[in-house]
Parts: sequence; structure tokens; C-alpha cells
Amino acid sequence: MTRGPIDTAFFLYAVGRDHEYREPCRAIVAQLIENDPTGEVSVEVGEEILHVLGRRGEAEAGRVLVAHVFGRAQVVNPVVSDDVSAAADLIASVAALDSRGAIHLLRPLVEGSR
Repeated sequence: MTRGPIDTAFFLYAVGRDHEYREPCRAIVAQLIENDPTGEVSVEVGEEILHVLGRRGEAEAGRVLVAHVFGRAQVVNPVVSDDVSAAADLIASVAALDSRGAIHLLRPLVEGSR
């Protein structure tokens, strides 16, 4: 598997209610956590997992998941001020893009240039 950024949705679908994406997402998360980790996550992934699961009343599950993910991820990317500035520039040129999407889109590009 090629290394690349793993979105929060994979983790939340894997621990969420039963639906069509639950099992495929569980397989991806299992590979990241238990096997040969090939993905990378940003610090935003941890924040979002804690926020969503905390809001659902599952704060402890969020804490455990974040500990596993960040303990096994091959790369943990920070979000720095340059990323936010670049995202703002991108949003100005692509009206349909929101701030979170812009930062996630830019992360692999910016990290690769450092």
C-alpha cells in the first residue's frame, strides 16, 4: 500500500454505527494500528477524533483510539502557521473549498517540500 494521509473519517466510520463503510474502514484502521503502518495523519486527526467521540459521550473511546493511532502512525504531520496561510490563499482561489479541506489538501504538498 502506498503511504498517504489518512482522513479522520476512516477512524470515525470504523468505530461508528453500523453502515456500509464500517467494515472497509475497520480494515484500513487495523492495518494502520496492528500491521505495517503505511499511513500518515495530521494532528488535526487526533483533535477531530477526540472532539467527535467526546460529543457522542464516548470520550474514553476517543482517547484510546488516538493513543493507538498516534502510537502506530508512520508519520504525524503538524499543522503550522504557513499551512494556514497557504490554505487561506487556496480558499481565495477556489470558492467551493472550506478551510479544513484546504489544509488537508495542502498538508502532503507542504510536508513534502520541507
